[in-house]
Amino acid sequence: MHALGLAFNRIMKRVGVVGSVAWQGHGEGRTTSTLRFHRTRHYFVSQLSAGGVKRDILQRLAGHNDSKTHAGYAKHEIELQRAAVSTLPNISAHG
Repeated sequence: MHALGLAFNRIMKRVGVVGSVAWQGHGEGRTTSTLRFHRTRHYFVSQLSAGGVKRDILQRLAGHNDSKTHAGYAKHEIELQRAAVSTLPNISAHG
């Protein structure tokens, strides 16, 4: 685990925020929690994007050097597409 992830885990533990066990292997240090720094990064990017922040700004805020890396964080687009489609009039109401 990277230093940032370790620091994140220490901070979360200190403030009493604990995730559940997502995976557990054999031996010490072989447990993975559902609460991980990387997930908060995805959430951060997704929420800003849903708020209308432009992709190039999101990429810089996330610290991604290239658009290929950043593209993996664009999972929020389906929600934006659903919201767009939901603006269509209800067809059954006009039947």
